[in-house]
Amino acid sequence: MSKRPKTRLFVIVALILGPFLGVWVAFQMGWLVIFKMAPIDAMRPTIKPGDLVLVETISYRFISPKQGDLLVFLSTGISYLEDRHYDELNLPYLQRVVAVPGDEIRIENTTLWVGDNPWEPIDYGIPVRPGAFLKENQTIVVPKDCFFVLADAHDISQDSREWGWVPRENIFGRILVSLN
Repeated sequence: MSKRPKTRLFVIVALILGPFLGVWVAFQMGWLVIFKMAPIDAMRPTIKPGDLVLVETISYRFISPKQGDLLVFLSTGISYLEDRHYDELNLPYLQRVVAVPGDEIRIENTTLWVGDNPWEPIDYGIPVRPGAFLKENQTIVVPKDCFFVLADAHDISQDSREWGWVPRENIFGRILVSLN
């Protein structure tokens, strides 16, 4: 009879401490990382300059990013960014996935189209303008293992419209939540 209360106490303690231990291990293994975002407005109003964001780094080892995910990626191998020496700063970039491998994309009359659907998951009323990579009325297909990304504040920032695809191997993780 004396074992039953000890077993209950053990279960209660495990249920309380287990999640905390799991989060601690995730941080120690590098599966969860906290970034302080650079003082830029590229993702406003979703993420503001200087916000802390929680990034998980493990899921994309097993699954592919999907449309709407917020990615953290590095500029290595993106020639437009390397040519301008942005990669030397070694800063993580944060952008939203608009199109995945095999998707057709185009810009018509300030609307970004993914296949036959306008891109409107977050409507801030900002028109989408063409760039050096994706020009007005040009249809392109996202290649295998690459992603087309867009800043939420795409009126003031550069993204795949200017510099093209983000290769899968550049993806560091995905934003789970802004901590501010």
